[in-house]
Amino acid sequence: MTTPILGYDTGLPRELGLYRLAAINVYRHAAAHGLEVNLSAGAAGFKRLRGGRPAIEYSAVYARHLPARAQRALDLLSAASCRLGAPLLRRFAL
Repeated sequence: MTTPILGYDTGLPRELGLYRLAAINVYRHAAAHGLEVNLSAGAAGFKRLRGGRPAIEYSAVYARHLPARAQRALDLLSAASCRLGAPLLRRFAL
């Protein structure tokens, strides 16, 4: 399972541990239902220190209904992501 970005009032004191409280609910739900948790991209080093394993994430986009020009632009973006982006992510273990 994955979660959207966790949000909370950052104006409140850090000592309340609001991020931790929000995150623990995700872990508890996953454990109760036998699910794996995808912590998504970002802060790779921080996540590895806590047992996370890197994995390339992909997004699927249905574009056949779009004009040919938009489809070509998405094809170009896809090619750049696969040929440049993914190898860089693997090389630097991000």
